Amino acid sequence: MKVVGPTRQKMLRDAEEKRRAFGESVRSLKQGKIQYLDRTRELPQKLIDSCRLIQNRLEMVKLLPSNAVVAEIGTDEGNFARYLLDTCTPKEMHIFEIDVSRIKPENLEQGISRGIVTVHEGDSSALIGGMPDGYFDWIYIDGDHLYEGVKRDILAAAPKVRDGGFLVFNDYATWSPSSMSHCGVARAVNEFCIDNDWELVYLAFQTMMYNDVAIRRRR
Repeated sequence: MKVVGPTRQKMLRDAEEKRRAFGESVRSLKQGKIQYLDRTRELPQKLIDSCRLIQNRLEMVKLLPSNAVVAEIGTDEGNFARYLLDTCTPKEMHIFEIDVSRIKPENLEQGISRGIVTVHEGDSSALIGGMPDGYFDWIYIDGDHLYEGVKRDILAAAPKVRDGGFLVFNDYATWSPSSMSHCGVARAVNEFCIDNDWELVYLAFQTMMYNDVAIRRRR
C-alpha cells in the first residue's frame, strides 16, 4: 500500500525528529570524548593511482574476468547472483549464504541445473576458508557489514583468489545513512590494503554512496 498525503508528511516529520535526536546524542558523546563514528585509515596515494571510476556496480562487474571461477559471499534473495550469472557467464560460481531459505529459487535454478552453481549455507568465513588456495578468479563480498565480520571474510577470502585475482566489496562505506548504523566495510578494506599492499582497481558509484570497490594485490 502506498502512503500518500498528510500521513506521509507526518511519517517524514517523525523520522526527521528521530534523526535530530540521534544526532544530538552523537554530539553529546563527542563532547564526552567518546568516539561513536568509526573512522577508517587513509589510503596512501600509491594504492589508488591505478583506480578507475565506474558508473555503478552493474558496469563494474563487466570489467572483471568472465568465464571465471567466482564466489559471492552474501546473496540474500539471489538477485545480484543472477545478474552475475547472466552478465559475467562464470564457468563456476559458489554462493555463500548464512540462510539459504531467503534465496529465490528462480534466481539460481538455471545455474544449478547446469552444474555451475554451488550453494554453501553457514558462516562464510569458515566455509570459504575451507576452499583451496588460489581457487577463485574473483570473490564478491556482501555479507556481514560490521567491521569484525568484514575483516573475517577478507582474511578468509584473500588467500583463495589466484595471483592477480580480485576481491570486490559492496557498500564500501563507514556509515549507513538509510539504517543510521555503522558500516565497517571501508575500515576493514583500507586496513587490509595498507597492511598487505593491495590496491584499489575500480570504484563503482551508487546513488546513496553505498559504493563498490574492487581490489587486488599490487604487481
